[in-house]
Amino acid sequence: MAVDKIMTPLESEATALTKRLSAPKVLLVEDEKAHAELISRGFEAGGGQMTLTVVHSLQEAREAMADSPPDVVVTDLNLPDGKGTDLLQGEEDDSVPIVVITGHGDEQKAAAAIKAGALQYVVKSDSTLAEMPRIAMGAIREWSGLVDKKRAEAALRSSEQRYRSLYDESPSMCFTVDRHGTVLTVNHFASEQLGFGVGEIIGKPLVDLYAMEQAGGLDQLKSCFAEPDHVHRWEVRCRRHGASPIWMRATARVANDVDGEPLALIVCDDITETRHKSERLAYQVSHDPLTGLLNRSEFEQRLEKLHQNAKSTGTVHVLLFLDLDRFKTINDNCGHQAGDELLRQLAGLLGSKVRQRDTLARIGGDEFGVLVEHCQVKDALRVAHTLRQLVEEFRFVWIDKSFSIGVSIGLVPITETSESGAELLAAADAACYAAKDRGRNWIHVYHEDIAETEKKDRERPWSSRIQNALEDDRFRLYYQPIAPLDGSSDRGECYELLVRMLDQRHHPVLPGAFLPAAERYSLSVQVDQWVVSTALRWLADHRDHLERLDTCSINLSGQSITNPRFAQFIVDELRHTGVSPQKICFEIPETVALVNLSSVTGFTSVLREKGCQFALDDFGSGLSSFSCLRSLAVDYIKIDGLFVRDILEDPMHLAIVKSINEIGQLVGKKTVAESVESRAVLERLQEMGFDYAQGYYVGRPQPRQAVQVRATA
Repeated sequence: MAVDKIMTPLESEATALTKRLSAPKVLLVEDEKAHAELISRGFEAGGGQMTLTVVHSLQEAREAMADSPPDVVVTDLNLPDGKGTDLLQGEEDDSVPIVVITGHGDEQKAAAAIKAGALQYVVKSDSTLAEMPRIAMGAIREWSGLVDKKRAEAALRSSEQRYRSLYDESPSMCFTVDRHGTVLTVNHFASEQLGFGVGEIIGKPLVDLYAMEQAGGLDQLKSCFAEPDHVHRWEVRCRRHGASPIWMRATARVANDVDGEPLALIVCDDITETRHKSERLAYQVSHDPLTGLLNRSEFEQRLEKLHQNAKSTGTVHVLLFLDLDRFKTINDNCGHQAGDELLRQLAGLLGSKVRQRDTLARIGGDEFGVLVEHCQVKDALRVAHTLRQLVEEFRFVWIDKSFSIGVSIGLVPITETSESGAELLAAADAACYAAKDRGRNWIHVYHEDIAETEKKDRERPWSSRIQNALEDDRFRLYYQPIAPLDGSSDRGECYELLVRMLDQRHHPVLPGAFLPAAERYSLSVQVDQWVVSTALRWLADHRDHLERLDTCSINLSGQSITNPRFAQFIVDELRHTGVSPQKICFEIPETVALVNLSSVTGFTSVLREKGCQFALDDFGSGLSSFSCLRSLAVDYIKIDGLFVRDILEDPMHLAIVKSINEIGQLVGKKTVAESVESRAVLERLQEMGFDYAQGYYVGRPQPRQAVQVRATA
């Protein structure tokens, strides 16, 4: 057998390893002498000490390994008398690492060698062959680490008892559970915290410790074993011997024991105090602090859920809107403290007559709402009469005075044809007003077939109410942020201004109540003049904020847009205030643009010449043709929230929104998605390439004073 032995220097970084291997031995199995010589020269060029043995066949390699076992074998994949992988002696053998070298095109076979037990493979090239000393030393180091790891694992298994104390004294409660949910081990800390002896826990089902329905606990354990590679987390309420239950956060993962049996390792921490704080916070967010009833926000959410249930199942529910009669008399005569006490007493009184499954909330100053689930109108009428009679018979005593009050109730059925929760509330409010108009202490049922007649009746007094609100300065400006979706942070503030009206008691009036009336009685121009004038003068008075402003959007009604003098009014206001027209964007309803295209074009051309921007609002609501985008000079398209809010559930709405965005951007318009109410919808809009988003997730409407605070902070 021809064997060439060459003594070469070893790199200095291997000093630590050579304490264990004084002269690391490398066996090279290579039948191509040119490659063997190139590798040998690489060994000669290094530093330190290493023994290289070169053989040219599988048989020679076996003899060399039997004669003097090497520390690493570097072998060609294809040899004259077999495969280099034939040197592998089985997965259990860990005496020597083997590095396979192969030509281009054989990488797949070499990768198979790795699966068979080779440590690594190297594709032949001049550079890799010259680098073989470093590769060999790396293989020795890696192999040594693997061997040490195996030895350490064996030592760890043999010394389990030594670490048992660490397990027992852990500041967390620890359990191991088999696939049937039986507790196999528990540490002493868990035993002490729960008040049960270790022997009382081991061998029993883990769910026996739960202080709640146990089926869910079994499902959690099944999920652990069904997905053993995942870390599972849940919260559970557990029993304690002789003490109140505690809340625990469990973290679990499945691992195999020494016999290969899967076990769930569960670590639990006491989160009782955190849970109680969270519950208190959730209660404060959803409840009225004065009466302890649910507040308007929570009521609206529950109303919307019932509305969706009615749409999907055809079930009928009922909304009751209660407005107290003569409440203002008590407030004026006895003060707000008396009024607060009256509301507290009435909350308890009403709550005693409402079913547990139904919802009672305080939704305004002296207004209450009731959601009667799974109830026909005739049955809900009996509930309403009971509540009306209860309030009528109630006597409120304050110091030496006794008062009687009444309640007007609006009743609205929640059916599959109902449009939205907001529409239902507006209808209930209107029905309540109708009850008051009949002389108070009445119940009025809202019927869709006479809705338009009632609407006209309700709106008739709005003419004077809107005029009075303008004269008494009871209109307010709110703003709602509009967020860019391109990730930029250097753009100035963008928002839309919204108009709100206060009634004579300075309670907010829903826009859906007074804006249609303003349109019907030709008062929209006066309202829009107030909005434009107030907004521009406010911006002029807050120059610091104006400098940071990118775009302020202002809604305009169809009456104002088609009014031949309104554009000049805006031009005059811009000139008087000195506000830059480039910072103002006027929103034009799509339906107005379609019906009055020539008037809208004339209006926009006058103001665009001054530098103002324009947005086409509620695009898609009129089922319009995309052709109007070419003929109408607008900068933004605001896509109707009716389509946006459902894009994750409704494929048709997703397709509509996507098409509008693509076509809008194709004709050079920036796109704004309205009614963005969740992070998931926002992220989907970003993926589609929208320019801006607006909605409750981005920011709820806030009073204009909030802008002022930010401007002066």
